[in-house]
Amino acid sequence: MFTQPGTIEEIKTDLEANLPHLTYKIEKPLLGKQFLLAKKGTYGAIILKKGEKVLVNTYNPKGLAAAFGMLGIMITRAVNKQYVATRNEVFTYMSTKYYEVKKGF
Repeated sequence: MFTQPGTIEEIKTDLEANLPHLTYKIEKPLLGKQFLLAKKGTYGAIILKKGEKVLVNTYNPKGLAAAFGMLGIMITRAVNKQYVATRNEVFTYMSTKYYEVKKGF
């Protein structure tokens, strides 16, 4: 049964119960919206809630992606398959439970 996603805190609680091998942290940047960070080692997923939609993006704080922006992301994705593994795992779980879940770059 699909449901509408609740707040970031409710999404975090749900993910902690169903994907316990990942670590979760809620971030609130100075500018922009609050987001949830799900990590497994260096790589992870950023979960953003925009209205009733949820966007799941890749996260890599170090390396080529941070240094070279979009070009670094494309190179990292081509070379390292683990780069998108956490994002795909979180997206797969969330898309079976919630309406309006999108996979970002």
